[in-house]
Amino acid sequence: MPVAVVLAVMRQGAGLPLLLASLTGWFILAAVDQRIPLTEICAASIGLARLWVPPIGEAGQSALAMLVLASFAMVLAMMAPLLAVPMTHLWIRSLARRRLRAVALFSLAYAAVWTVTLSLLAVASAGLLALGIGWLTALALALAVAALWQSTPARQGSLNRCHRLPRLGAFGWAADRDCLAYGFTSGLWCVGACWALMLLPMFVERGHFLAMLAVMAFLLIERQMPSRAVRWRMPFAIYSA
Repeated sequence: MPVAVVLAVMRQGAGLPLLLASLTGWFILAAVDQRIPLTEICAASIGLARLWVPPIGEAGQSALAMLVLASFAMVLAMMAPLLAVPMTHLWIRSLARRRLRAVALFSLAYAAVWTVTLSLLAVASAGLLALGIGWLTALALALAVAALWQSTPARQGSLNRCHRLPRLGAFGWAADRDCLAYGFTSGLWCVGACWALMLLPMFVERGHFLAMLAVMAFLLIERQMPSRAVRWRMPFAIYSA
């Protein structure tokens, strides 16, 4: 990851805790990979029928549990560094006695959205590869989808909304509700901006971790940029107006 981007994140109030959370996610992913390689979790060895056709046997339950754990760890590893601005906003706008609660509620909602999304993307990738499509063909298709989605106004609109800092209630249920809603909507807009890129590492047979690092670095650089006009643009053009 570029040093300048890391320093930019570190300068945010929540930068260091988020980077530590990201490192924790990478550690969990490495531990999971020792038991079941991530390429097997994200691809054809976890078949759709094995996961979703009842009754789910012991092997299917174990695979499902590993899928959810790997998805959560991927969220922690790749998404945590993107949340420096929202977390700083929560910390500043919450009463001192409610800060940890506000962060926890936001994180719970945000992680839930992304964990479900990544689990579904992993199952979708499993279904695609189960059709007999090779790794390179699947990766080429995923790159084409990502390039197309990156160029759309809808994707830029989702990315712009990731920068929004809403008003937060200060007391009671209103404060809890606002933190949960902020985490949920932030997760949804982040999914809208990033889902196609997050799909790419699932089709990398070799160098799975390097692919995830590359995607995370791109997302970190992009998230440092200000909002841009909602229009069609060249895919992956970070610095265009």
